[in-house]
Amino acid sequence: MTGHGTIRGRSHALSVLSAVGAALLVCGSPAGAQDGTAVPEPGQDGAEPSGASATDPQCIPPQNADEAAATVDETAYVMPTTGAAFTLPPEETEITALPECPPPPPIRPAAPDAFGFSAVPLGEALRGEWDATKAIALEGRSGQWEEMLSQTATLQGRPRLDRVNRWVNWHVRYADDRQGDRWSDAAETLRAGQGDCEDFAIAKMALLAELGVSPDDMFLVLLRDRQQGDHAVLAVRDAGELLVLDNRTDVLRRADEIEEYVPTLSYSGPFAWTYGRPAAERERTWGSPLSRAAR
Repeated sequence: MTGHGTIRGRSHALSVLSAVGAALLVCGSPAGAQDGTAVPEPGQDGAEPSGASATDPQCIPPQNADEAAATVDETAYVMPTTGAAFTLPPEETEITALPECPPPPPIRPAAPDAFGFSAVPLGEALRGEWDATKAIALEGRSGQWEEMLSQTATLQGRPRLDRVNRWVNWHVRYADDRQGDRWSDAAETLRAGQGDCEDFAIAKMALLAELGVSPDDMFLVLLRDRQQGDHAVLAVRDAGELLVLDNRTDVLRRADEIEEYVPTLSYSGPFAWTYGRPAAERERTWGSPLSRAAR
């Protein structure tokens, strides 16, 4: 009988230990010591302590976690009455493949406060028409805009925004939607050469995305012009400023310098905002409801 035989299955091994011990006592010598040599106890010279050796690491680096999970830990035991050594394999367990973790949710960009109003986050149910046109990529689509992108690729900051704003304003003419307010994607607007104010803004957003501007820094803003009614512009955050790209002018303007616009909604990626003014600021400007009622 060998002294280090491996018994498969923990429950089966434990059931035969008593029988093994009795057989060894009848034979008169410990297993593996028929020649008279004693089997060293754990911790004595010539024998490793039970469990991990002194050279084994006490923790597994993260990069080796998968390898550690696959390692089989078989611990050696010695029967105190006979000196017989044996190992018990780990219990067999069913390994279930884990599903991949879902990607982390997108992070909402900093609120696009504009025109003296504060942006207030909205939920998914209120994104409306934007869901149909938020895919702004022009990658893989060809058109006359490709030459402009090539000429603008080396520009950064305001010069890049100015070039795109002017190019779209010169190559797309304003046209009202004949069948309701339909938002077209960028390629459709640029190929047709016409669109309304939302279409201008979406086209500029797509071109700037091709030039490397982060979608988190671009916002389609729907607003009311105090003099001319409903309107929409593209607002782009650049160097800490929110700049407005408007189809009504080739001049870039800072949002905090425009007083005739009242924003109602804005969109960026999967996010949307509405607008309002803090109550304290509104009271300073217009007076409290009680004071207005007393006038």
